[in-house]
Amino acid sequence: MLSKTILLISPQLPYPPIDGLKHDVWGHVTFFHNNGWQVILVVCEPKAPGTELPIDINLHFVYCSSNDLWIRAQNPEILVTVQKLIDSYKPQVVWVEYAHFASLASALILNGAKLWFRPHNFELAHAIDKTLACPPWLNWQGYSTPQKALAWAKDFLPHLWHIFTTEQMMFRIADRLFFISHGDLYFMSRLYKGAVRKDWVLSFLECNQIPVKDGNNPLNIIYVGEYDHEPNRAGACILLSELIPAIEAAMPGAFRFYIVGRGNREHFGQYASTTVIIHDFIENLSDFLQDMDIACLPVKFGWGAKLKLLEALASGLPVVGAHQAFRGVPLTQGAYYICHTTQDYVEGLRQLQDTDTRRRIAMAGKAAYTAWLSEGQCILQDALKEVENSQ
Repeated sequence: MLSKTILLISPQLPYPPIDGLKHDVWGHVTFFHNNGWQVILVVCEPKAPGTELPIDINLHFVYCSSNDLWIRAQNPEILVTVQKLIDSYKPQVVWVEYAHFASLASALILNGAKLWFRPHNFELAHAIDKTLACPPWLNWQGYSTPQKALAWAKDFLPHLWHIFTTEQMMFRIADRLFFISHGDLYFMSRLYKGAVRKDWVLSFLECNQIPVKDGNNPLNIIYVGEYDHEPNRAGACILLSELIPAIEAAMPGAFRFYIVGRGNREHFGQYASTTVIIHDFIENLSDFLQDMDIACLPVKFGWGAKLKLLEALASGLPVVGAHQAFRGVPLTQGAYYICHTTQDYVEGLRQLQDTDTRRRIAMAGKAAYTAWLSEGQCILQDALKEVENSQ
């Protein structure tokens, strides 16, 4: 019997799992490994010095000079390297992270291997959403505006078309699709259609339980998001300029806010006070979260799944956030607070001042994540068994 082998293409080395992409990829790498599959991991970035992994997998690096994932996905060296590995290891499954690599995957000779994709984002909707939320024309001034508008349209519209055709290609060539976001699965399936089987498999996280603390005064609220990521930056701005002043006016001194993420201290340092604590990147976020009482996610644009939401739910941390922050999970009553207005945040946090309410929401969120995790693990296990039985 052939050894069970899966070849996985990732744009980054997923270890250590210190951000959303790495958490997601590493969670599934370890899942495959723990289920008895040999993992051939192809990382599309320069080799990291002194790379040591805690599990035995076969690791290959392909040098890519660009940080742009769309450009990186066109690197011909990746195609050559992956094809050689397919010919050598004869994997039963080729697992591809991101739709960006669809054109590359279409050129592979799979020798009978199944082609599985892991879409991390509804890239077409994300590009449009981001443009509407951060319109470039707001910075255009003077007589050159028509010329700038034309130049922008000439760049942006072909980019949208490229995204559309790439995602459509993924739907056509994949044997299965495993979406990270429940909302992406729903909307992309209606746009691109196709007969390929589509499943929602959320990120597999191992999170320490956060105790619901009685008597904390003030309660600690955390927002996690690095400055360089536009949706996260916009969410921090909303929290600092709109929500915190309204919450403080309604409930003075009831909460302390922690803004955590790379680059935040430099750009948001002026907001620091006894009520607002600004942190840069925190390496051991799991330990830091142990002192938190509530997670706040006022992220108003962007698609995909918010890892900070899943981490909070998996840890038993009550969550209040904008509707868009919950696109990645099914609508679940009683597991979190969806807020559409500033007053919604105020009222949600007013209710969460009560320890029993925090405990009830925390338990519901944890139960929801546990159920989704179990379902996702069963879906992947069944898919792997189906491949084994077909050999």
